[in-house]
Formats: sequence, C-alpha cells, structure tokens
Amino acid sequence: MVIFDSIENAFPAAAEIAVIDEGCESVYAAQSDRFDEIIAVWTATLADCRPMPAFGVSLNDLTVKDMEHGLWLEFRFAERCNCGGMDFERLAIKAEANFSGFNVVRYNSVGGYAGRCYYIDLARGKNLSDVCRVLSEK
Repeated sequence: MVIFDSIENAFPAAAEIAVIDEGCESVYAAQSDRFDEIIAVWTATLADCRPMPAFGVSLNDLTVKDMEHGLWLEFRFAERCNCGGMDFERLAIKAEANFSGFNVVRYNSVGGYAGRCYYIDLARGKNLSDVCRVLSEK
C-alpha cells in the first residue's frame, strides 16, 4: 500500500487517467503525452490548494449514475493507496469550469464509490476552467 501525506500528492502517482465525458471514457497511461499534459494543468491548478475533510459521503449507485453525465476526471492507481486513514484505488472528480472547490470521490474494489470523500479548496481566484479546457481537447 502506498501512503500519501496529502491528497494532492497522490494524483501524479496514478497509473492512468480516465477522462469521462457524458459517459464516454478515454484512458491515458502514465508517461504518455496526454497523461503528462493533464497532470501538468492539474498540478498547476492545485498549487497552494487547501485539502480538507469533505462534509458528505459518496453513495456508489448515485455516483456511478452521476458519472454518466458531465465531465469527470478519474485517477487510477496501480495499487491500493491511503491518505488520511482512507483507502482508495481510484479518485474521481466532477470537473466544472467554475468550481473553486470540489469533492474527490474515493473508489475501492470492495465497495465502489462509497464512503467519505476528500475535499479540495483551490487557492483564491483559481477554478477548474483550465483543467476543463484541456480535458475537452481531443
């Protein structure tokens, strides 16, 4: 198991990134050009962010249904990971340009997208517009 001291440090360690747009999935392996492009904009967006506990929890059935609509970013890891006492194999984020804070939904093979989430508050004046622009490029 890989343990991260802060959730924003986990994202670059993903083995794959999936971009899910209206239910259609494109997957990019680590060290591919597209993966590196997404990680670069993601890392720049998260600079000076404030991770904190989320107020809510994810329910697998509702999250799976929600992921059929809109733009989602999912970081997939080669092995089980942990941050703040919470295990995950994947981390999913609904990407909306105007979001300046968002839930990071954890996925485990045992319960799916169920349980406590992480929350990331971006630095003042930042939002996900650059991330959404890059994700929408094909």
